[in-house]
Amino acid sequence: PEESLEAPAPAATETVIETEAKVKTEPVTEVVQAPSVEIEASVAEPQPQQSAIPEWAAQRFQCLLFKGAGLSLAVPLVKLNSVIAWDENITETPNQTDWYLGLIQHLQKQVKVIDTALLVLPENRRDALKQASADRLGHILLVDDYKWGLACESIGDVVWLTKDEVK
Repeated sequence: PEESLEAPAPAATETVIETEAKVKTEPVTEVVQAPSVEIEASVAEPQPQQSAIPEWAAQRFQCLLFKGAGLSLAVPLVKLNSVIAWDENITETPNQTDWYLGLIQHLQKQVKVIDTALLVLPENRRDALKQASADRLGHILLVDDYKWGLACESIGDVVWLTKDEVK
C-alpha cells in the first residue's frame, strides 16, 4: 500500500511537464470566444454632502458656559443631560491618555470622564495643569445620553448662540 501511494506522484509530474511542452509547441487551430455578458451599470445619484452643522444648530440654540483651565467653553443644552459635582470616586483605567480620567457610575450607566482642559489645550499649555485633578475640577457635565462626562472647573450662565458664533 505504501508503494502505490508514492508511485503516482512522479507520473503526475511527468504528465504536467509533457502537457506544458505540447502547449508551447502546438499551433492554435481554433479561436475560442468568451461568452458575452451583459453588465448592468448603475450610476449612484450623488448624495448631498452632509453638513458638519447638526440639525439643532440650524437656528439659535442655548448653551451652558463652563470653564476649563480658565478657558470659556460651551455645551449645547440639547446634548447636556445633567451636571453633577466632581466625583472623586472615578475608576481609573490603565493605559489611557492624560485627558481620559476614567469611569463613574451614574443612573446605572458607565460614564467616561475626560478632563476637558487637557483635551482642548495645546501641549505647551498642559504642563501648568499637572496639579491634581481634584484641586482644579469642580463639576462634571454629563452629555450625549450619559456616554461622556466633561470635567471642568466651574459652570456659568446659559446663553443663546447661532452657528456663526461658535468657534
